[in-house]
Amino acid sequence: MASSPAFIRRRVASVAALVLSVALTIWPSHVRAQEQSPDTVSVQWDLPSKIRTRVHLRASEVPSFPADDTLRADPTTWPRYTTIMGVPCSLRVDANAFDYTRRVNSLRDVDPEEHLSLSYAGMNGRRIGPAYHWRLDGTVSDRHWTSVDSLPREHVSYTYYKSGGLFEYDQYDTWDNGSFARMEEMFSRNGGLVGFVVASGGGTKPGTYAAYWLGKPVGRAEFSSRTDEYRSNALR
Repeated sequence: MASSPAFIRRRVASVAALVLSVALTIWPSHVRAQEQSPDTVSVQWDLPSKIRTRVHLRASEVPSFPADDTLRADPTTWPRYTTIMGVPCSLRVDANAFDYTRRVNSLRDVDPEEHLSLSYAGMNGRRIGPAYHWRLDGTVSDRHWTSVDSLPREHVSYTYYKSGGLFEYDQYDTWDNGSFARMEEMFSRNGGLVGFVVASGGGTKPGTYAAYWLGKPVGRAEFSSRTDEYRSNALR
């Protein structure tokens, strides 16, 4: 039996109401997600003085890369042998893919679908000084600096957006007694601090840990999940 016009109108009205209800449910959450994006939200940082003196609220406040040289962005400018902080070093060339890294003799041995990494090592094989990694499009994805045997032994890392802006700064210092100090900071595309963790431990002193995200203290698990999610979206 054919449905009456009145029945059809009621069914259409019911379906329309359901669609509108779903849309109104989804739309506000989408807007809230946009409002809470680290790239758009204005963050107020009210930090304890001991922490505030260590962190950088803007990417522009982060210390410059040690012994910075703009020519290093071009992998062809790296000499095969050099001296870093008084230590004779030789160049190491690595070709990287999703599931492997292989040591090669020269830039010519890196396949077009492989990521390039360059670094230096001393006679003992330990990495010293700068290490750079490039994306397939030729832009620098991240760079690192490892000090020699001065104390503390310092390792710093800088990770970049595809636009060239600083995404992450990571400083890790160690001492002979096994103690360490670490600070990891993430920045939005507009250069504002998004989140950070400061930690220390080892040796004879008790460990310390403090993590913040968008101006609020968070625990280890929450900081880890938030940074993983933000990193996967920001560095696509």
